[in-house]
Amino acid sequence: MAGRKFNTLSDGEKQKTLLARALMPEPELLVLALTLRNGRVIAKGKREDVLTNAVISETFEVPVELHDRAGRLWPMIMKMKS
Repeated sequence: MAGRKFNTLSDGEKQKTLLARALMPEPELLVLALTLRNGRVIAKGKREDVLTNAVISETFEVPVELHDRAGRLWPMIMKMKS
């Protein structure tokens, strides 16, 4: 996705890009509503309740593991099982 314009990305690539931007260092405020394509809210509430492997994986339809490094969550997209 590097080097591509945002408007040329697929919906899934746009979601992944927005998630990555939201998790960038030093946000003053992060408001995150996690939804699926049909607009159904997957989770809302405290950070530790919303930013979980299961919720992020379900929302973006890819297996994700979140790693906490010095209080920051870093998403790692895992290999899909065949």
